[in-house]
Amino acid sequence: MIGTTKFTDPAYHETLLEPLFEAAKDDYTPGARVASVVLMRQGAGASADCTASDCCQTTVREAGFSCPRFGATQGAAETPGDMMIFKKLTALVAAMLLGLAAPGLAQDQAGINLDDMATGEPGGVAQFDMALGLYRLGLAQKDALLVLTAAKLAAAVQMTDVVREGAKPAEGGPVDIAAMLASAREFAAEDESILGLIEDVERGRERFGGASRQVNNVEAGAAEAWKIPFFGGSLAEIGVAGDGAAPLDVAITDENGNRVACPLRLGDRFYCAFVPRWNGYFDVTVTNSGTAGNSYYLLTN
Repeated sequence: MIGTTKFTDPAYHETLLEPLFEAAKDDYTPGARVASVVLMRQGAGASADCTASDCCQTTVREAGFSCPRFGATQGAAETPGDMMIFKKLTALVAAMLLGLAAPGLAQDQAGINLDDMATGEPGGVAQFDMALGLYRLGLAQKDALLVLTAAKLAAAVQMTDVVREGAKPAEGGPVDIAAMLASAREFAAEDESILGLIEDVERGRERFGGASRQVNNVEAGAAEAWKIPFFGGSLAEIGVAGDGAAPLDVAITDENGNRVACPLRLGDRFYCAFVPRWNGYFDVTVTNSGTAGNSYYLLTN
């Protein structure tokens, strides 16, 4: 609640509430000013049943203010317009008083935009990253079951293709589901049981979650930067999946320039999940540190 000393200072009252009156000047009535005084006096706790005139008599005069007139003439009845403005300013002044009385509730957007204590459930970006890792392991071992499992995991992620500002037309990417299934079929040879499982995956795909996908081509020695918004208090997922032609280095910073710590990886696969403290943009920089171009997916939830 606002202190009595400040409340009884007319200059403080005018300074505090003038922006509200300016915003509502087209439908301002004296009753609106009475409402603001009442709310200041009661710390935004005025009864909903309290009319502007009643509150003037019981509250405003106690604080040392005189009651302005309601309506067009001195002593006229309170008008519907008075009560409309009273109700409108009730919400505005209450919100303002809450911010003054409890400044700690206002969100501090200084420092790093990261909640170290918060967690979330990994989604489609994490699943596709896992699928790509299994696929590459399966290729190295020529293991049909590993490759098939990777294909099933990847197929369950509902991809939505996006084109962010500054993106150039690009094709390719690490691998698609058809290529994964083709590799699984090759490694299965004449194994009818595995071939039957491959057909099951081809016929129907269960959807696990979603991810936004952008295809980019980054030349050797070049870097690309993307600005991506995330909601505060919710898990943010960022993934990069390259085609294997060159290593990719990925860095994430918030709008204040603070770097988000992510697991270190070699090669051209990257996954990072974190919870921002507030709604904000993050810069994702992808650098090709190899000698050949790389066509990669930038994945976000």
